[in-house]
Amino acid sequence: MRKLTEQEIYIINKLIGQSNLPVSLPKPLTDLYCEAIDDGGMGSIKILYEDSNREVLLKAGDIQINYQDIDNIPINITFLIDGNFNFRELDVFKADFSPLCQPWYINNILSTLVVK
Repeated sequence: MRKLTEQEIYIINKLIGQSNLPVSLPKPLTDLYCEAIDDGGMGSIKILYEDSNREVLLKAGDIQINYQDIDNIPINITFLIDGNFNFRELDVFKADFSPLCQPWYINNILSTLVVK
């Protein structure tokens, strides 16, 4: 368990800010904790809430960030919400399934797209 990094907060704010969904956060991002998801080191994280131990049905958000890691491998970043539109996970997929090379570098964001 750890606090979100400044880069993660920037990415989450960018996703939520451009989403057409009524995404909610119970606290400011600077007050929330997270934990890494076992995704091979690609960078996915789960936001921890009081009910984080119970199973929650998640659905994908409507915004995707295209990012380029320093090894030039493309990465797709999106988010998952629960039925009450609470932000639950930052979902990261690196095209070659390799780990993220370094912590997020926001200048490597290539574009933001609406996902249908």
